Amino acid sequence: SRHLRAGNDAAVKDSQNRSLEFAMLLTVPAAMALFVEPTEIVRVLFERGAFTAEDTPYTAEALRIFALGLPAFVLIKVFSPAFFARQDTRTPMRFAAWSLTANTIGSVGLFFLFRSLGWMPHLGIAVATTLGGWMNALLLYRGLKARGFMEGDARLARALPRIVLSAVLMGVVLYAAARGLDPWLVQSTGAAVRFSALAVLIGAGFVAYFAAAHLTGAASLGQLRSAIRRK
Repeated sequence: SRHLRAGNDAAVKDSQNRSLEFAMLLTVPAAMALFVEPTEIVRVLFERGAFTAEDTPYTAEALRIFALGLPAFVLIKVFSPAFFARQDTRTPMRFAAWSLTANTIGSVGLFFLFRSLGWMPHLGIAVATTLGGWMNALLLYRGLKARGFMEGDARLARALPRIVLSAVLMGVVLYAAARGLDPWLVQSTGAAVRFSALAVLIGAGFVAYFAAAHLTGAASLGQLRSAIRRK
């Protein structure tokens, strides 16, 4: 908003691109971790009391599907302010209404479709929610692009594929680490051991991702410090 009032188009463009880059730098690896290891996360956090081991797969598979929509949900928060800063609240609201309608219809339809196919029916709701999120994010992006308000720069084009590659490499490390830590992640080992093993798993993913991001050039430590200070 400040850059727009000052008529500084270059600063507006840089602010939008850096926000998108920083958001994806943190969101893509989070989505990858939730997609690769949902069972371990759900098992450690929720398996107690009335929540049994039989409930874990149902929750974990829903979490895996929601993970695919996580980048979209964050992109909505990145794109929407570009409309709000221009005093346009109607367009994001209209896109949100369309996405909510598609989500509602899709949830009902996919629930009964999945049930008829013998699949876990609640996953149909997760699929519809994820697709609704991507629909909203893409509508916002296209709206900005059509108005000339969104233009990626060379740094963003260079960073995004490297972020994805870094997240994939982290996913491989997480998968291997989870297999090694599996004996300590089961309920019979006790809460302290399970939470410690999960902390080690998260730490391994954290180190692997930022090491990969540094090696691939997706981000440097200096860029991360600068982005955090700016936020």
